[in-house]
Amino acid sequence: ACRTLYSFNRSLHQKMEGRQFALVGVNSDTNRDLTRRIMKIQQIQWSNFWNGGNRFGEISTQWGVKTWPVLYVIDADGIIQLKSVGGHNRAEILQLIEKLTAELEQKQSKSTNNKR
Repeated sequence: ACRTLYSFNRSLHQKMEGRQFALVGVNSDTNRDLTRRIMKIQQIQWSNFWNGGNRFGEISTQWGVKTWPVLYVIDADGIIQLKSVGGHNRAEILQLIEKLTAELEQKQSKSTNNKR
C-alpha cells in the first residue's frame, strides 16, 4: 500500500529540493536488505527510518499509526497541520506544503533583510 506513494513522494522530493522542506519516510518492512534494494530501484533519496521490522515498532507506536500509508505535514514549529491516511488527497497535501514552505521562506527572508 505504501508503495503507491513512491511516485508522489519522489516528485515532491524533487520539486521541493533546495527549499525549506524535508521529506522523511518510516519503513516497517521486516527485511532491511530487500528494503534497501527497493529504495535503490525506486530512487528513494529522502531520509528513511526503520520501524524495527514491524508495524508495531517504536515510531508507529509513538505516533499512534494504525493504518498505512499515513502522511503527516508538520510545520516549522513542529505542529501537525495535516494527517492523511492513505495519502489520497495529494493535491491538498501539495498545496499545504507549498503554502507552509513559502510562508517560512518569506519569514526567513524578512528576518535576513531586517538584520542588514
